[in-house]
Amino acid sequence: AGGPGANASDPLVTVGDDGRTTLVWKQRGSNDSVHVATRAADSASFGPTEQIHISATGKYITSLDMATGADGTTTIAWTRQDGQSSNYVVHATTRSPGSSSFGPVEDLSDSSTNSGLLRLSLMLPARAPLPGAQVPREESW
Repeated sequence: AGGPGANASDPLVTVGDDGRTTLVWKQRGSNDSVHVATRAADSASFGPTEQIHISATGKYITSLDMATGADGTTTIAWTRQDGQSSNYVVHATTRSPGSSSFGPVEDLSDSSTNSGLLRLSLMLPARAPLPGAQVPREESW
């Protein structure tokens, strides 16, 4: 029971260079799901929640990750236990700059092979640090 925020976990947020803020989270239940909400740069509140994925009954979503590129492209990726086996499959969806919704969910790995419970990392071109930000020197990493 509950609305779009019931049993929500693992929230992630990105802010694009244009000021658009995107919030994504997974929601636990008999069918795990991925939800996203966006706030325009000139808005004081987030718009309506968009459900972008729902898993089969009893299958779990893990390793949720999100990144926004300098051009405003936002990609959300996650692993999900496959409905046919106990294998984990990598999924992703992308929203193009200026678009109000995400595209279709793509399966990025083969469901016959276990992709594992990995932490996804979305690589984007490096950006200049914010003014006053401390950037560690390579030998301190």
